[in-house]
Amino acid sequence: MHSNQQNKYHVNTGSFGAASTATASIVDCKGFDAATISVFASVTHPWSTLAIQQSDTTDSTNFASVSGTVLSTDYATAAYVTASGTTQASGVVFNLSTKGRKRYLRVLHGGATAATSTVVVSLGQAANAPYDATTYGAITVVNA
Repeated sequence: MHSNQQNKYHVNTGSFGAASTATASIVDCKGFDAATISVFASVTHPWSTLAIQQSDTTDSTNFASVSGTVLSTDYATAAYVTASGTTQASGVVFNLSTKGRKRYLRVLHGGATAATSTVVVSLGQAANAPYDATTYGAITVVNA
């Protein structure tokens, strides 16, 4: 068994309009003790709102921000500038322990400029390894 066969992955692309917010798909963390959430933007430094939220249910009104993940409150980010001085699209990676957290996570994102965020979630440290495509959150699983 490869070490990453105990991980489960979710990929979501969500758009938000100018001066608005959106949420990425809800991720069920049951049975996993760690999550890495990578958020990438389609334009340079688009977010005025970015946070990881948690809830015990999938009801959207029950979600609250996870302490330490709120942009401008807990951390700052800037546009990525390459060595040649070119500004590139932004990305933020959150590494979270899911121990002692609520069961469901989601990303809240928004900005002054309309953009698209791509969210990649890797759940790890599984109590039981996923055993088929559905439990991996995939259509097909290839082991080589």
